[in-house]
Amino acid sequence: METGKIIRKASQWAAFLVLSGCMAAIPGIHYLCLKNDLHTGYIAQTIYGFALAGAAVLAATLFFRRKEIRFPRYEILFGLLLVFAALSVTFSGNPYQSVHGSSARCEGLFMLHSYYLFFYLARLVEDPRLRRGVVYVFLGVQTVHCLYGLNQQYHFIQGGFDYYFYAISGLAGNPNFMGTLTVMASALALGLLIYSG
Repeated sequence: METGKIIRKASQWAAFLVLSGCMAAIPGIHYLCLKNDLHTGYIAQTIYGFALAGAAVLAATLFFRRKEIRFPRYEILFGLLLVFAALSVTFSGNPYQSVHGSSARCEGLFMLHSYYLFFYLARLVEDPRLRRGVVYVFLGVQTVHCLYGLNQQYHFIQGGFDYYFYAISGLAGNPNFMGTLTVMASALALGLLIYSG
């Protein structure tokens, strides 16, 4: 197999693993935060960690495939949005909070950049099987997540962790937590849709 094909395949698998790992890790770290009474900021740190891994994959891919990757109008638009976001932070009344978000929510500029990174990362997943895999991982994680939450509410199966079921299950509630997964899934879906051709 020629070097170009190996690099393309490796970048696709790396992107797939980062995206799938992040989707699985978010509810997992949330569960651990609640069970061990940890600060929910660990959830944001988890997302940032996967975003950094995604940035490394993107940087390596752009370096090794720089001759074949072109930036279409979608990515130019996203680049402009990042510029506007940076200007907004620069002239905001509270730049620190604009960058980091509030202590509980962490929805500042860092989180916005993380979602943009997931969008760009989705463009690398060109193999139709891996594309379907990203969707299946998300649906699988969410199905288990919601079934767990329902069990905590109605006790179909006794035992196990039984605390704050509404924060664990998207079906049961917590718009902040579900907002994180929903926005991330939207970024992935948009990236996969735009680059499916």
